[in-house]
Order: sequence, then C-alpha cells, then structure tokens
Amino acid sequence: MSSDSEGSITEPRRKRGKFNKSQHLKEIEKSARQRGEEFVTSKGNLIEAKVTGPNCDCRKKCMINLTVEEKNSIISTVYSGRPKNERDTYLLGLIDRFDVYRHRALSSESKQNTSSFKYYAIKNASRVEVCRKAFMSLHSISNKVIQRLNRLRETNQFGRPQVDVCTKIKSPTLNHVAKRVAVAELVVHKNRAKKFYNKFNEVSEICKNRRDVMAITFDYMQNLPLLFMPVQEMFYLRKLWFYVFNIHDISKNRSVFYTYTEGTAKRGSNEVCSFLHDFFNTIPDKVKELHVFSDACGGQNRNHTVTRMLLAMTMNNRFSIIHQYFPIRGHSFLPCDRNFSVIKRAVRKFDRIYVPSQYENLIKTAKKFSPTFEVKSIKNDDIVNFHGWWPQYFKKTAIDIEKKGEKFSISQYRHSVYKKVLFPEDKIYQDKVAVNPKKIQDISKLPTSNGATSDDDDGH
Repeated sequence: MSSDSEGSITEPRRKRGKFNKSQHLKEIEKSARQRGEEFVTSKGNLIEAKVTGPNCDCRKKCMINLTVEEKNSIISTVYSGRPKNERDTYLLGLIDRFDVYRHRALSSESKQNTSSFKYYAIKNASRVEVCRKAFMSLHSISNKVIQRLNRLRETNQFGRPQVDVCTKIKSPTLNHVAKRVAVAELVVHKNRAKKFYNKFNEVSEICKNRRDVMAITFDYMQNLPLLFMPVQEMFYLRKLWFYVFNIHDISKNRSVFYTYTEGTAKRGSNEVCSFLHDFFNTIPDKVKELHVFSDACGGQNRNHTVTRMLLAMTMNNRFSIIHQYFPIRGHSFLPCDRNFSVIKRAVRKFDRIYVPSQYENLIKTAKKFSPTFEVKSIKNDDIVNFHGWWPQYFKKTAIDIEKKGEKFSISQYRHSVYKKVLFPEDKIYQDKVAVNPKKIQDISKLPTSNGATSDDDDGH
C-alpha cells in the first residue's frame, strides 16, 4: 500500500438509524432564507440575497436620511437567523394601525378602508417614521408581505402570549390520528367555553337593567409572601403566606377583599362560605335573584359545603333563586383576575414588605379611580364551621329524581339552580268529585225524614 493511501483520512461513515437533519436540502434552504443569504431551491431557482432596495421618491426623503451602516444594520437585524414568526413579530412592532375617520369616496360603490397604517424603521435604538416604499426597501420585503402584515395588525392576531390556556388546546402529545378524532371534541370544548362567556355577558346586562338581580364573582388570589424583600436567601427559605379572597359585584363594579395570614385561617370551604355569608349581609333586601360565577376548584368553590350554604340562603327566604356557574377549565378569566392583575402591578413597585398592613394599604390604593377596593382584615373568630353544619340538615348522597334514581354528583354539573320552596297554589279539583253510581242507588232507597224516598230528590 502506498504512502499516499496510508496518510489519507477517510470520512467516517454515518451510523445506521441516525440522520443529520442540518445536511438536508430543505434545512439548508430554510437556514439560508432566515439569514437572508443567496441559495438555490430544489427546483433550481436562484434566490438572491436580501439587500436594501431602491430609494423612495416621497417628499420626506426617508432613505436619504439613513446612512449605509444604518441600512445594513436594519437588514442584518431582520435576517439574523430568526424564524419566520419571530421576524413577523419584529416587523409588526414597526407598524401602527389607526382608524380612518374621514372618507372621500369617488363613488357610492367604492370600497372604504377602515384602517390606515404608519411604518417605522430603527435608527439609533429609536423608531423613525418612514413611508411604505421605504419600509419595503429597508427591510427587503415585498408588497405581498406588507399586505399580510397589515391584515395581521388589523385583526390583532399577534397579541400578547396567553397565560391561561386550556390544556386540551395546547396538548403536544396528540398524533395525526388522535387529532382527527379530537377535532369534534375540540369544537364542543370551545363552544362550551364560548357559551359560558355569553351567559356571563347576558347576566351582566340584566343586572344593569334590573335592581332585583345581582351577579358576583369570587376567587382566591395567588399567595403573597411575607416577608417580601429582594434577598437571594429568601428564595430558598420557607415563607409565611398572605391570603387574599376577592368578591366582585358585577353590576356596581365593586370589589371587597378579605385578607388574612396563613396563621389565621386556611383556604377551604369554611373560609369561602364565611366570606360569602358576610358579603350577603351587605346586599340590599330588594335583591331576590343572585348569579354566582367562580372557578371549579373542588376544595374551595365546588363542594357540598358551598352548595348547601347557597341552598340554605333560598330556604330561609333571603333569595328567591340563586344560579351558580362553573366555567370550562382554562377558560375562566373573570373580573377577579382583572383585579388581581391591578394588585400585582402595584406590588411590583415595592421592593420590601414586612407586615400584613402594608399589603392591605397597598390593595386599598391599587385602584386609582372609583369605586376603589375595599379591604376587610379577617380574624380567627370570623370563620364559621359550615363544613360541620350542613350534615345536620342535608343528606350527602342525594338521589336525583329526574334521572331515575341516579346519585347526584356536584362535579358533573356546570350550572346549578337553587330555588326557594313554596307551598302549592294549583287547585287539584276543578269540579265536584264523582260518586260511585251504585252507592247513589243504595242511598236513594233509604227513607227521608218526611217519609219520601231519595228518588224524589234531584239526585244530588
């Protein structure tokens, strides 16, 4: 064997079952497209590299005001290897949409635009307004891309990332077969969520027009730590939690917060019923119909204790009817969550909180406009034992009469109705009760007091 062959280095063979995805032709095209480099497609078409386009001819001279380095910086920022969705998000941040308030149509049949757009470019870390043609040239995009981005901006399809998303919608474990099977279930799932919000809006409108109807929402806020300070060791230490329970009156936009520490009480059904009972005492007597919205947390809101407490409020004639609604999991954004976000923004402005009174004062001043938040500090003797009260008057294993003896389960229903028990008013007899004819014949044979028989009577 020659020395040349001995000194040559053989390329290692690919192991069976392994595949280098980066060497695939499609991946090479994708990487070159994201970096704005020149490449040849699988069909043999040459795609040129992304460069700054021609200057605009507008009166502002947008392109002349930028140097060559600034133009190259814009191109390198857009095509820095980022994926298409991230590139679209960056470009959408440079487009602002405005409503068209004045129309000068040439004819009655001409289509009127409802949106106008302003375009910007980055210069010295700040946005500078440019014309449409300059925006296309600076970012090396076509008119088709501009139209697509404008539609996205008009419909707000690139909004904020959702944080309260349903697990079924975002499940990554479904294969193609399972996804086809789950399409119908997904449609039903979304329709149920939409039905809940439609009902919520319907009840909100009823409360605005009728004074005898009231709707509330209630929920617990995420636990707040005590002590709260920017010390690294606090992350690894056990903390004392500060609990916040909110009841929101939808009709009056009024919110009441019940606050207490971990050493005062727990976060169970007794606490929820105690807070609801205290809030019900402040409701005017003219309110006879109540709608209650809350999430379906089993240990707090969706249990026998809360159900029996609401039922008792109708049985003692405080309310004539109570509706209780539970949303679909993942689609439970209610006014309480909006109130909690206001409080969280206020908490971020403070770097040190030592005592519960600081949290209480912070909640009172978190909302700047009227009506402001009301805060009630809870003590140990404010919590009533509702969990041990209801078994004395109600049965746990109730039988559903409407479903032929099936056992009633609270977790199966998303809308419960509690009504006041009334005595019947319907008349059972519309006419005289019929008497057996043979009995009448026997009675007619008996003599009367004047010696005549009953046959002489009219038969009554």
